[in-house]
Amino acid sequence: MKKILSLLTFGFISAATFAQAVDVFQATIKKVPGQDNVLKFVIRPLINYTGQFSSCQFAISVPASIVPAPNAIVISRVVGLTYVLANAVATTQTASGSNFRNWTFIGDGVGAGPTVNYMAGIEYEIADIVFSDGPFDASSTVRLSSYPDGGTDGQSYFYMALNGTQTVNRPNQYYGPGSVNGIFETGFSFVPLSEVVLPVEFKSFYAVKSGDDARLSWDVSADEKNSHFEVLRSTDGRNFQNVQRVNALQNGRSDNSYQTSDLSLSKLGSREIFYQINQTDRDGTQTKSAVRKLSVDGLGKSVTAFPNPARTTTKLVVDAPENGKGAIIMRDALGRQIQNINAQFNKGINHFELKLMNIASGDYNISVMGGGINETIKVTKIN
Repeated sequence: MKKILSLLTFGFISAATFAQAVDVFQATIKKVPGQDNVLKFVIRPLINYTGQFSSCQFAISVPASIVPAPNAIVISRVVGLTYVLANAVATTQTASGSNFRNWTFIGDGVGAGPTVNYMAGIEYEIADIVFSDGPFDASSTVRLSSYPDGGTDGQSYFYMALNGTQTVNRPNQYYGPGSVNGIFETGFSFVPLSEVVLPVEFKSFYAVKSGDDARLSWDVSADEKNSHFEVLRSTDGRNFQNVQRVNALQNGRSDNSYQTSDLSLSKLGSREIFYQINQTDRDGTQTKSAVRKLSVDGLGKSVTAFPNPARTTTKLVVDAPENGKGAIIMRDALGRQIQNINAQFNKGINHFELKLMNIASGDYNISVMGGGINETIKVTKIN
């Protein structure tokens, strides 16, 4: 088998205002050995410097021509430094005539974490960037980017502060093969990382929280040579453990659907749980799915949407407690009905696709009724 088919609000510091700047640190991105869909965000000081993280901000870009668009999350490697995605969505940025899908991650430490004696020339891993969906292939290039005046969202640049002091070495903020450092505020700066291999055509692997349990479901094609699946679980998004084996159906069909559950998430002692499916053919060939994240603190919902925000389509995952007929209704912010889908719910996980390409960007309410469910969620359409 070769395919699996399938915020918090932080203030930010203006790009034009840096008080008491100390030109110390440069940044780059690197691959993580054995994890093709994970990159490291790394810094190195030019001189010895002692400090405690106050904040950190950086932007990651991929060519906008990649369809379907990938998703990215960041995992902090600095104790006490927590990141959120600026504006809660990826944006489109333009550099030298080319369009890029861009994620700006803002980390606020509020003086948390340890004070570190940073040594000149030594590299320090600050965060991991984890990609899912795609497709990406060996020709894909990812950038650590800074845009003039912060780009279209005003925030897409590299900023870092220790002890409340801005410490980025400007204008030479990036290092590594192919790095380009333009004049800060008016020029483009970036460091590229080529031949990034990310999961291909992972279109429908879902993780849904049901009470204190995780309900996992995925669809596969070319299933005839499949041996089995392994459910991988992580509490940090990087170190995964095999927690369950699901044998292939071996029913002679090319397309099959699979479901399983992971029970009692609260006992794991983590606020977030990450899942991935590792598939193994009979000849030993393996394929990994995208990574899905669940919040253990959040209430279990019967209806979720992937991806969200979305550009062209989003898929609803409905965990129905019983069989029954019903409807899925999409309304805009003014309450006007945009779509109405007659639905047949089967007990357990159900999948429905909503087409978004012909509607305006903005927030929409999706109401699901039937199968023992009466629930409304919000889906955001982006351009």
